[in-house]
Amino acid sequence: MLTPLGAMRLAIDEAKRGLGFVAPNPPVGCVILSADGELIAQGYHKKFGEDHAEIDALKKVANIEMLKGATLYVTLEPCSHEGKTPSCAKKLATLPIKKVVYGLVDPNPMVAGRGLEILKQAKIETALMTELSDELEALAEHFLFNQRAKGPFVSLKVATSLDGQMAHSTGESKWITGERAREEAHFLRATHDAVLIGKGTFLRDDPGLDIRHPKFVGKKNKVIVVDSSGEVLASLLKSKLMAMHASEEIIVAVGPKLDEASAAHLLAERAGLQIWQCGTGRDGQVNLKSLLVIAFEKGVNSLLVEGGSRIVSAFLRENLAQRYHQFIAPQIIGAKSGLSVTHELDLGDWGSRLRLQNPQTAQLGEDILVTGRLAISGEKKI
Repeated sequence: MLTPLGAMRLAIDEAKRGLGFVAPNPPVGCVILSADGELIAQGYHKKFGEDHAEIDALKKVANIEMLKGATLYVTLEPCSHEGKTPSCAKKLATLPIKKVVYGLVDPNPMVAGRGLEILKQAKIETALMTELSDELEALAEHFLFNQRAKGPFVSLKVATSLDGQMAHSTGESKWITGERAREEAHFLRATHDAVLIGKGTFLRDDPGLDIRHPKFVGKKNKVIVVDSSGEVLASLLKSKLMAMHASEEIIVAVGPKLDEASAAHLLAERAGLQIWQCGTGRDGQVNLKSLLVIAFEKGVNSLLVEGGSRIVSAFLRENLAQRYHQFIAPQIIGAKSGLSVTHELDLGDWGSRLRLQNPQTAQLGEDILVTGRLAISGEKKI
């Protein structure tokens, strides 16, 4: 027999199985308990365009009689609209279930309480579970931010030594962390729509930035290279990025509008690369706010920033990132011989310091992952 909290925790675990496959939809899990509290079925949204979690769970119920007096636990309010799949709320309204317990109200204006109203009209009880709100918010944070802020969810990912150094001053940095940490980093790539780096990282490391994770074999991602002048365009043609990605998956975000007749622009056009004109922002660099607006318009709903100190510092300084991931290796490089992750960051006074909300840690082999939502002191939770 499962308790209500146990049922919702199981639904959260089910939902996590869909991470990396359901975007732009949120990951959702569902658990059905009998009138006696026994587990009848569980399910999750497996892939964008396929059955939602409620339908996936219902298909595992042997017969409709088992649903008499049952309670359905779902991480997100059942959908009311007809899209790629039928309305879950309308389907539930036809069944002899007694109650639906949900973890979050869907902020999508096409749903936002309408699914609950359909259930109430069918005399099905509804109840919001608040005890696991932090876990539920984190589970669907990309989707929730997209809906609430109308922009892409931005995650920063860095790998450092214990003393916060990303690399040696010579630029050497490969494999600071171990295999398990690197696998988790590839999971992050797989669960974001695009990876972003700066010009410096591209020219120094010639990274491939593909997804190498056993759960996501063959999955492709987009890559954005930020370069105010478009200097990298010629180098891209012989890069690992071109070897590992289709040309349409590679984007160069530039500042001032490039001359369409220039050699760099013609090379990029011939190769099929995308060029985003983002305008000039702080210190003559690419306007990151404009970049995020364009990215969202182009269907990039989540962005993983893997750049060096300059690009990471720029996102932190302008308060444009929502989550921070730091992989920490049990090594000391030294401030004088290393390159600090915040070497380019100056936040001014003590009151402007950045902090993490609901920080969590995980042991990954010898390394440690620290992650949390980013917030400035006094900032309201998004």
